[in-house]
Amino acid sequence: MMCVLLATAIASPAAAAVRIGEAGDAVAVIVVGDVESKGSHIAAADLQDVLKRITGAEFEIVEQTDDTDARTRIFVGGGGPVRAIASDIDFDGLARDEIVMKTVGRDLVLAGGGPRGTVYAVSTFFQDVLGCRWWAPGALTAPNDPDLAVEPLDVRYRPPFELRFVLSQIGGVPEARRWHRLSYDLSFDISPRGIPSRALRPDRYYADHPEYFAYLREDGSEDREGTYLFLRKQWKHNAIHEPKPNSYNKWVEVLDRTRRAYNQFCPNSAGARRVITDAVLEELEKNRSAGALPEIVWVAQGHANFMCQCDACEAMRGREGSDSSNWIRMVNAVAAEVAPKFPTVKVGTFAFLHTEAPPATLEPADNVLIYHMLHETNRLDPVTTYPFHADAMRKWARIGTVYVWDYDANYRNYYQPYPNYFVSGQNVKYFHEVGVDGIMVQGGFGKAADLAAMRTWVTAQMMWNPKRDPRTLMIEFLNGYYGAAGPYLMEYIETMVDAAHRKKGLWLGSYAFTTKDWATVRDMNAATRLFNEAAAAVRADRILAQRVWLARKSIDLSWLDRYDEFRNAAREQGLPFLGPANPSKIVDAVAPFRTSWGHWHIGKPFSAYFDEIREKFPPQP
Repeated sequence: MMCVLLATAIASPAAAAVRIGEAGDAVAVIVVGDVESKGSHIAAADLQDVLKRITGAEFEIVEQTDDTDARTRIFVGGGGPVRAIASDIDFDGLARDEIVMKTVGRDLVLAGGGPRGTVYAVSTFFQDVLGCRWWAPGALTAPNDPDLAVEPLDVRYRPPFELRFVLSQIGGVPEARRWHRLSYDLSFDISPRGIPSRALRPDRYYADHPEYFAYLREDGSEDREGTYLFLRKQWKHNAIHEPKPNSYNKWVEVLDRTRRAYNQFCPNSAGARRVITDAVLEELEKNRSAGALPEIVWVAQGHANFMCQCDACEAMRGREGSDSSNWIRMVNAVAAEVAPKFPTVKVGTFAFLHTEAPPATLEPADNVLIYHMLHETNRLDPVTTYPFHADAMRKWARIGTVYVWDYDANYRNYYQPYPNYFVSGQNVKYFHEVGVDGIMVQGGFGKAADLAAMRTWVTAQMMWNPKRDPRTLMIEFLNGYYGAAGPYLMEYIETMVDAAHRKKGLWLGSYAFTTKDWATVRDMNAATRLFNEAAAAVRADRILAQRVWLARKSIDLSWLDRYDEFRNAAREQGLPFLGPANPSKIVDAVAPFRTSWGHWHIGKPFSAYFDEIREKFPPQP
C-alpha cells in the first residue's frame, strides 16, 4: 500500500540567484557531498558534462571545499559538509529515491534518499530547472547559456512509485535509466519465473511424490492447454520425439495413475510447501552470506495457466471465489518463516492469468508482494476500460503491496505500428489513482522498434510524475526529437489509433505478426502521405531526416508484410496504392542493418526477419 510524500516549495524571491557560469567561465565548483557513494560520483560527472554543454566552461569536481572558496559550491549528495549547510534537512530520513534541490546562500544542494535519489536529483535539476531534455541515446537538447544562474530553490519530492522500470531497448541503457529516473541496480529479478519451478524439479520429486503437484480432476481436451488430455498427448509425443533417454514414458504412467501434473504444484500440499520454503530460506541465506540479499524473493506460478483441482484447493476456491486464494495462503505460510530471519525481504507472487482476481476475504501478509501482470488485457484501450482487470487491481492495491507488470509492445513484431500509443500513460495515471506501489512496463526491443524512444520517454515521465498529461508529453517529445516533422507524426499516431478503433470488437493483443486485424490499405495510404510530409519538413537536417527515416520503417515494412493483399485491395476498391513501387528497394535500404538492429520478435533477431523479406523480395538487377 502506497504512502507518498510530495512537498515542493520555492524559496523567497527576495533571495539572490545562484551563479554557475559567467561569460563562458565556470564560477561554480562541483563538490561530491557523499564520497562513499558511487551514485554521487556518477551524478557529479553527469552534472559536469551538462554544465559544460550549457555554458561552454570546464567545471572542477572536488571532494572537499570550505567557506573560503569564492565559487558557488554545488553539492552532489547528502554527506559530509552538506549536513551543516542544509541543517534543516534530515538526510538520513529521506524516503526511497526522494530528492532534494535546495539553494543555501550562494550554494546549491542536489541530494536524495537511497538508493538512487542523488542521481535523480541531478536528473531532475537538468530537466525541471535547466530545461534540458534527453530524448534517446545520442539525443540531448540543452540550452546555450554562458551566464547560467539558478533562481532560489527549495524542492523536496518523493516519486509516488518505488519501482519505475521500462524493460526495453532504450530502457536498458544506463544513461537512459539516469535521465529517465528509472530504477536500476535492482537486487531482484524484474521478470522472474520463481523458486517453485526450480525447487520442485520433476526429475527429483514427480515419480515419488506426485501428491506435491496439481491434481487434474477434469479430462479437458487434447486441444486445451493445461488439461489432463492435453498434457497426456503432449508427453506421449515427447516420449517419442525428444532425445533419448527421457522420462516422459515414466511421467505418462504417473499422470495416468494419479492425475497429477508436474507443470504446476499443489499449494495445499504440506510436502510441496516444505520443499519451497526450505528452498527460499536456503537461497536467501546464500545471498546474505554473499552480501547480496535481495529485496524480493519470488514464489510465483510461472506460465502454467491452470490450478490444482484437489479437494482442498477446490474448497478454498469455493470459499474465496478465486484461484489466487490458494496461492496467497501458501505464500503467506512461506512469508511467515521468512519474516523473522530476513525482515527486509518481501515474498513476491503473481496475480496472473487464473490468479488475477483477488480473494474475497484472504489478504496477503505484510511481507508479501503482489505482482499484478496485465497479460490478458486488450491493449487497445487503458485498463480502466476493462472492469475485471481494473477492479482486481484496485482491490489488490487496497489489501497489499502491489507492483504492476504492464505491456507496451507487440512481441511478435516490434517493428509493426502498434496503435496503443496513448494507453501506457493513461494506465500509469490509473495505477497511481488506485495506490499501486511500483510499475514495470515491458516495451519493445530492436533499433527500429515502433516509436520506441517516444514510448520510453513518455512512460518514464509519467512514472516520475503521474499527474502530467500523456498527450502533452507525446507532443513535446515529437516536436523535440523530430523537429518540424513532429506535428505530422502526431497526426500519424492519431490516424493509426483511429484505424484500430474503427475495427469493431478488435482485440489488440501482443502477439500478432502483421497488421491484418486492423490496418486497411486506406490507413496505410494515409500513413504514407504523413511520413512523406514529415520527411519533406526535415529534409535539410541530416539528423532529423535520419530519425524520421527510422520511424518510417514501421510503415515501410508493414507494406511488405502484406504487399500483395494491399495491392489487390487498392485495385478492388479503386484506391491509389502508395506502397513502394519496388519493394526490393526497401529491403535493400535496411540490408546494412541486418545484424545490428537487435531483435525483431521476442527472442528472435532482426536478421531472421530480414532473411524472410529478402527471400520474398529478392534483389533486382
